[in-house]
Amino acid sequence: GDGNGTFRPNDTISNQEVITVLMRTLGYNDNLTGAWPTNYVTQANKIDMLDDVTIVAAAAAKRGDVAVMVSNTLDANLVTYDKDTDEFVKKQTTKGGNTNEDITLLDDAFDGKFAEVIGFAAVDEVRDAAAGTLNWKGVADDGKYVEDTAKQSNYIIDADTRVSVNGNGLFDLEGHQGKIYYTIDNGKAYAKFIEVESYKKLVSDAPTYDKENDKVVVNKTKYTAADNFIEYGEDSHVAKEEKNSKYALYFNDDDQVYMVKSDLDDTDRAYFVKSVGTSTAKLVGNATETIDADEDSLVWTEGGFITTAELEVGDAVVKIDDDLFVMADTKTGVLKSATSTKWNIDGTSYVKSITTEQGTTKEAAILDDEYESDAADIEDIYGNTVTYLMNQDNSVAAIIVDEVSTGTKLYGIVVDGDDSTGSWKQGTLSSVSIFTAEGTTVEYDFDDDFANEAADEADELMGRLVEYKLNKDGEIKTMELVAESLMTVADGTEVVDVKNNAYLVGKENLTLASNVAIFEVDVDDNEVDVTLVTRAAMLAEDDIQPGVLNGITAGTDTVNNLCYFVYATNTNGAAKAVAYTNAGSTTKYFGVIDEFDYVSADVDHGVTLVGDDNEYEFAAIKDAQGNIIDYAKGGSTDDDLIIYTKSGDDITVKYAYADKQKAGLAGAAEVKGYVDGLITLVDGATITPAETEEEGKTTYTNIMTDAETVVYVINNKTGKYQEGTLDDIAKGDMVYVPLIDDDGYADLVIVDEYGTYPVEDDNEEETPGETTPEQA
Repeated sequence: GDGNGTFRPNDTISNQEVITVLMRTLGYNDNLTGAWPTNYVTQANKIDMLDDVTIVAAAAAKRGDVAVMVSNTLDANLVTYDKDTDEFVKKQTTKGGNTNEDITLLDDAFDGKFAEVIGFAAVDEVRDAAAGTLNWKGVADDGKYVEDTAKQSNYIIDADTRVSVNGNGLFDLEGHQGKIYYTIDNGKAYAKFIEVESYKKLVSDAPTYDKENDKVVVNKTKYTAADNFIEYGEDSHVAKEEKNSKYALYFNDDDQVYMVKSDLDDTDRAYFVKSVGTSTAKLVGNATETIDADEDSLVWTEGGFITTAELEVGDAVVKIDDDLFVMADTKTGVLKSATSTKWNIDGTSYVKSITTEQGTTKEAAILDDEYESDAADIEDIYGNTVTYLMNQDNSVAAIIVDEVSTGTKLYGIVVDGDDSTGSWKQGTLSSVSIFTAEGTTVEYDFDDDFANEAADEADELMGRLVEYKLNKDGEIKTMELVAESLMTVADGTEVVDVKNNAYLVGKENLTLASNVAIFEVDVDDNEVDVTLVTRAAMLAEDDIQPGVLNGITAGTDTVNNLCYFVYATNTNGAAKAVAYTNAGSTTKYFGVIDEFDYVSADVDHGVTLVGDDNEYEFAAIKDAQGNIIDYAKGGSTDDDLIIYTKSGDDITVKYAYADKQKAGLAGAAEVKGYVDGLITLVDGATITPAETEEEGKTTYTNIMTDAETVVYVINNKTGKYQEGTLDDIAKGDMVYVPLIDDDGYADLVIVDEYGTYPVEDDNEEETPGETTPEQA
């Protein structure tokens, strides 16, 4: 207030008035020697309240200056006036259970509960994910950082914990000096405010330590080393002068260097979130990481904690520990150039992150907009905008090619072209049609400088997998055949096996990337017919038999005997694009004929299946010697159970089983019992699957089933096939197993609910489905 007792609320406040208010909060009063305001300003200078401000005492106070003075006041000692000595002395307190003679205003606010620390430990351990708390270990009772866990104090960090403005957050505290202010709740210490009293300076030149003169030297600049300067060893990154991006000098509050670190000392890696599932999340950077997306892990954000399950695709995170992550920031810039070790973005040179895991070198990734690696060759994206992510060691973990970039590699099958010149020879085409990985056919023009170096004639392109790139106008600027093959022969006699539902085996092993584009190529009416195959569908195959394409006309040229299984890989060696010619799928399907439109053996046969709205065409059945068998031979008609393969809307019937209008299932055997996935046949009975009958393979005395086993039942009332379940298998049933997979499990089981076949009499016409009481 004013000397006359008025408040003057609309007046500005002067610096000397602010100083007076702050000094009185510390315990000073008008017993200060001298007249106001000189006495208050003089004493404020003595206790460092006016450090880092330049003011005129009588002038109006500025908000920034007041903020600095308030901050300095928090760190000043509380005092009390001693009448006996006419002096202000440090206030003593027993708050916090200890006698303190140097308690500051901030200390007093926390009841004296604080720890002075000369080296903060890293924050890296989740305490309770549900409660959103972290453990912070490594600070002993005497305030010094120690590695001996028996001597460590443990502080709990929660969403209410704050770090002083000169700190860079919870996860940049390691190595800094300062105070931990805490409260006690149920015997546990909660860190509420962390005051960072030190600061660090980043330099590009490697520092050296002049021990004799107690100096830290950077280039020609010398800094005083603190008494407790931490010497680095001869094998340290600093001593070896291993340049990455920066070195950090740590200064105490006396502006003395107490520690030097290289950014290579920081090992925390940064990642983009590629996908988040119900149980796991996948991260990509210069290496890949799969984490449990559950409630036992936490992610620190500006707003507090979230679980890893709450991450979203495209988020950037730094991995601090197995169950602790910190949300990170990304940057954007124009990629100017690159070397084997560095990238120049917006004129600044960044080190490309390279790590070695289990003997495998992994480089910083170039990612597409789906966060899949190897989206482009680095040379092709010079001059384009990229989004990049930095590791804690100031190296680039990954860059994302902007969607307007033109260097992305694309894959597709050539299905047509502009043949107005009457030839597909190189240089005569102006456009080409490509069936793309998106499942659409796109006609692309060539740019003026396009030259296909991989093939001299277009008949080598027709029906083939190509890798191409577009210019900024959407024209093809480069295109070449993908020729790496899993086959060692070219006539399609070699089978590509699927192993463990995980990878392919041909002349070598091949894994499939998560976003692999798979093209199955066939010929339909002299045109290339392409179908996209899912990764899951391909890995569900037993094997893949590439076929031969014949008679594709490409301009004036004809493609003959084209057979292939080719692929392109990403930087991790997994296939990102696969194409193969179709020899008819080896996957067997099952179904009951709903309607059969048989005409003759030399024309198409139309067929629809029960529960399937598609109308299929099918070819004649061939026996083991390749002879054509009329499907209708023997009176086969609607309601038959068939086993078939298919390609699009074309099916090939491999085996057919008539309904109960026939006298029974050839090769069927009686069930003795069924339990725990095992069909036990009556003593002496065996079953030979249809697939092995002509090959003379081992017959089965017992049959294993699993969740994938399909069951069809001959209904004992209608005599027709209907889809059943494993529960329909019972003692006394007659069963037949046409197909058994490579693991020995039944693919299909046919159950005859009649239980007893009618007796055949050569002199009498068979009466299907009828039994006498004695037979029953």
